[in-house]
Amino acid sequence: RRTVGALRGQFQQPGGGEDVPFGFGGSKTTLQLTLDRSAYSAGDTVRATVKVGGSIDDKAQGTRIEILYTNGYKKWGRDSNKGRKIYDYTDDVVVASRPFSEGTTVTLGDRTVEGAIPADAPPSVRGMVDWKVKAVIDRRRAGDVTSEVLIQVASRPDQYAAWAGRQPEVKPGCEMELRVPGRSSALGSTISGTLFLRAEEGFDANEIRVDLLRDRLDSPGNNEVRATDKVRSARLAGDTKLAAGDTMELPFQIEIPADQPPSFQAASNSVRWFLEGVASRRLRDDFNVRAELN
Repeated sequence: RRTVGALRGQFQQPGGGEDVPFGFGGSKTTLQLTLDRSAYSAGDTVRATVKVGGSIDDKAQGTRIEILYTNGYKKWGRDSNKGRKIYDYTDDVVVASRPFSEGTTVTLGDRTVEGAIPADAPPSVRGMVDWKVKAVIDRRRAGDVTSEVLIQVASRPDQYAAWAGRQPEVKPGCEMELRVPGRSSALGSTISGTLFLRAEEGFDANEIRVDLLRDRLDSPGNNEVRATDKVRSARLAGDTKLAAGDTMELPFQIEIPADQPPSFQAASNSVRWFLEGVASRRLRDDFNVRAELN
């Protein structure tokens, strides 16, 4: 494990790998990696060209091409005073690996290798899911020779559609419904709809609104770190009194910021989005309806 940021800023731009003239441990083998493009979607095939130059030393014992992402996540730990504290971690998650030479033999020259990005691969999210392709010459009891290329990976439009197909959660006491054309949206777009309410009992609300919520879950399990943030809010009504059986239909628009992470599920964290209608009550529990978005 390495701390977040340990891999930032040391590679060339997407499309061409760093030419490594001397590997750790004194290798005189050079290795250069180039890709067919710099942006992919989950399920796509990566076509990589590897150029091996210089001279091959007797420590070389095999090769591989890896498709992987660095997963940045949070986890509870203990500080020097034995108090609980949240720490940042990173793990490299290899999703595909295959040799680019025969067996343990490493030879000079160019070769092309293909590898698939899994159909359920998480999309690129800066600091949380950072994708790259890596070429490696393994060296016995010495530093490997490597070349890496950063890539962008997008999720498929339907990849997390099932999340948005789940039944909305409604708190008893007031029938509420978020009426929207669909629950799959693009970052930067605006959701337009209507919040419907039917009071099952009389109550006073000091505010009726619709919130856009981002839920981030890291390290699910005993060390789970969860944060639910209100990203946008649309106030639809102020002080409101409803008798049992009263209904309301309140139109709303709410923007999804373009600079937010999309819905995703990675090895050690996830981000999920929710639209929530709220009838806020003073000194009493709110009534609400919460529907997941994709």
